[in-house]
Amino acid sequence: MSRKSLSHLWQPTFERDSRCIPSGSTMLNLALSENPFGGWFRGKIVNIIGDTHAGKTMLLWLTLAETTSLEYFDKYKLYYDDIEEALEFDIGHLFGSKVVKRAFYGNRFESSGTIEEMFGRVRKKLKKETFIYGVDTLDALESKREVKRTDDQLGQQAFPDKPRILSDLFKNTKKRIRKSDSLFFIVSQAKSNIGVMFGPKQRRACETPLNFYSTYVLWLAVRTQIIRRGKQVGSIVRIRITKNKVTGKQRFIELPIYYELGIDDIGSMIRWLVSEKFWKAEKETKGQIGKIKTQGDFIDGSEHKLIRYIEKNNLEDKLRNLVGARWLEVEESLEWDRKRRYK
Repeated sequence: MSRKSLSHLWQPTFERDSRCIPSGSTMLNLALSENPFGGWFRGKIVNIIGDTHAGKTMLLWLTLAETTSLEYFDKYKLYYDDIEEALEFDIGHLFGSKVVKRAFYGNRFESSGTIEEMFGRVRKKLKKETFIYGVDTLDALESKREVKRTDDQLGQQAFPDKPRILSDLFKNTKKRIRKSDSLFFIVSQAKSNIGVMFGPKQRRACETPLNFYSTYVLWLAVRTQIIRRGKQVGSIVRIRITKNKVTGKQRFIELPIYYELGIDDIGSMIRWLVSEKFWKAEKETKGQIGKIKTQGDFIDGSEHKLIRYIEKNNLEDKLRNLVGARWLEVEESLEWDRKRRYK
């Protein structure tokens, strides 16, 4: 009898996989690895692209924070290369004191000045340590040649060699990242393809080397605002995974992100169960869903009431296992019931 026919009984218990670094979002973990407790496989390059205020930096810091909560990753050094020098989050409030103590950022880590300097730092660190290194954003980095432009050359497209330089530097770095089990994040700004009629409406700088060398490519965009008592308190952000060389699957998820809370992990799981009709809810308005009808150990009620109940009764892992089981059930329903061509 298939797992699908036993879906009302089948409830696996997932375990943490030390090969995977958790992203801080259960839904993103599932979309990346099909395990609710781990997302990014170690030794990979990640490219996160998105509009302004779409949560790119938030997602990077969430991974850094998750790393500090598990003994598996105590040896990891954490670096945030703030190229734009625009970090405005209260890191301690959103992500806890552990990541504040362990991460090198701000006054503890001067931002890179050029592409060559940034890659030089990465290669130097790869010789002696394992790390998570985040570059935010690649768009703000110039090559040494660009930095040396004279005043009359500013604003001209005189040095179209940035993609070539990046390709050469990636080529000499990717294998070392894989061998060291490190994780290298590159944040990119989404840009509009003006006048495009066919193909993607957005792009990012240096697409060719980033596409070629990245294991994961994620696009973030704000879908709608979350309104509470007439005030905007957050956004629903859609994440499209357009490249995942680990599973080969392209998936998308949606995450509620609040200004005072960050990414709402429990809320995103509840919303996914509702969207897939495992749980029923009243119509969504202004970014908030109505009364929810659940099953099993969970209560019926508003989204806020249900979240508080789960937190008060420490049901987070039970919810993660439930969502993981239902995710695999959906994935199985997408499989082709066809004779295998090769055995």
